[in-house]
Amino acid sequence: MRLKLIAEEILAESNPTFQLDGEFKFYNGLQDTTFELPELPYKVTALKPVLKTIDIHYNKHHGGYVDKLNENIKGTKYEGLTLENIIQRSHSDNYLPVYNNAAQHFNHTFFWNILSPDGGGKPKGPCLESIEKNFQSFKNFKDTIIEKGKDHFGSGWVWVIRNGSSLSVRDMHDADNPITQNQYPIMVIDLWEHAYYLDYQNEREKFLTKIFNIIDWNKVSENFEGYKQ
Repeated sequence: MRLKLIAEEILAESNPTFQLDGEFKFYNGLQDTTFELPELPYKVTALKPVLKTIDIHYNKHHGGYVDKLNENIKGTKYEGLTLENIIQRSHSDNYLPVYNNAAQHFNHTFFWNILSPDGGGKPKGPCLESIEKNFQSFKNFKDTIIEKGKDHFGSGWVWVIRNGSSLSVRDMHDADNPITQNQYPIMVIDLWEHAYYLDYQNEREKFLTKIFNIIDWNKVSENFEGYKQ
């Protein structure tokens, strides 16, 4: 069975339940023995002019993480587990050859699916209400993400995390993501240089500002509303 990791399956159809015991349901319990690079919900050139192409990022970088993940879990106790369980267990074991590639597969999949050529603007409904409650305004929320990302040293990710009625913005290094700490992400931006260097060189702040023009707030809102305590 081909494992699909498109956004609708991740956070709409599966309606994931976040539990404090660390289960972040991505696949409804269905699991292949190998992972595949997910299909994008748009063409690699569809995010112009913000990102002229994501071909190398998607096919080479993300694809490389998937290949390495399959190679490193083969014949191990991680084989056959869901991706989130592989991440949590390998993180607990401090087994980086599996953890780094599994987490990067998760992170990139999450990232691709909160982008859209029809994105931009801002969310509506409960998601926007929570943003305004926690950050006073959407502008402050956006500025917080840009500032966190701009000041982050080295490679990593900037995540928006929901905890009950609270929202927070957190930058994490390298492959790290919130599910290792039983936290529920609703949005993420890639801070690795390969995410923006072809388009923006060393101007990470410019990249962070421009990417808000392709954020799919409908998908972020779905993620927000998928949270259950």
